[in-house]
Amino acid sequence: MRFIVGFSLIAIGLFYSSCTKEEPEPTVPVLTTFEATNVAQTSASTGGNITSNGGLEVIERGICWGTTNSPTTSGNKIVEGSGIGSFQIDILGLLGGKTYFARAFAMNELGTSYGNEISFSTQTATVLEVCAGRNTLWC
Repeated sequence: MRFIVGFSLIAIGLFYSSCTKEEPEPTVPVLTTFEATNVAQTSASTGGNITSNGGLEVIERGICWGTTNSPTTSGNKIVEGSGIGSFQIDILGLLGGKTYFARAFAMNELGTSYGNEISFSTQTATVLEVCAGRNTLWC
């Protein structure tokens, strides 16, 4: 009798342990960066789409940018909330006639991940715009 009870408990334990799924290990979020739109002399619009939080809550998301490749959150950045899904950001205060690089970013407890890098060039001021309202000899 003792053998039957022991065997039954082992069988039940094996059944339950084989039915439980192991949760995947958490990772950093997965996201993409949108192409820049509405590029003007001193501004541009871009954003991103976070498709996976990596199993942990996205605590911060946004755009980082700069004039060199691979911008990070330690440089210029704009934070636009938290969570998964799409977001759009207007970058203001850019310099005319410059090439900028930008990436969407998302953070969870494990770290920061970045979307694909994009680049765009701001418009250059025309002589008429520079001289408007000025009474100078060179205009």
